Amino acid sequence: AQKFKLYLEPLLQMKTSAGDFIRWTDLRLIRRMLRDSVHRAYKPEQTLLHWHYVRSSEKRNILPYCNTADYIVNTSMPFEVPLYRPRLLNAFNEWTVKYKNDPLRIDAYTRAERLNRVLSEIEPVEDDSPVPGDSVLREFIGGSVLDLH
Repeated sequence: AQKFKLYLEPLLQMKTSAGDFIRWTDLRLIRRMLRDSVHRAYKPEQTLLHWHYVRSSEKRNILPYCNTADYIVNTSMPFEVPLYRPRLLNAFNEWTVKYKNDPLRIDAYTRAERLNRVLSEIEPVEDDSPVPGDSVLREFIGGSVLDLH
């Protein structure tokens, strides 16, 4: 049987003020935090603390095969990061302080500190009303008209 292999990734092409691209894995982390809090009653901090397990699994089970995909879909939208800032910036700031001197949470601290810097530079957008109810973005920010789960 012939298979069509599709790979979806938020290939965001947005740079920080230092000229670095925002990491795609960081965008996935933000999306996962928001989705899990909206749809699974899972606290964003729990997602942050377990993210290194997710990354380890991705490196083993997904990344070696992404180049074999027949088609790659870029799921990022340039307007999504400003919508995420008001939802998570304060939390990333809090986690940066909380985990700064905890050697058992160095991964969480590193990610929180980096995303705190990234989101701090972004002009926030609080009003999500222009985002259509059937947009994939609604999976992460809530308000979807679709039955997602």
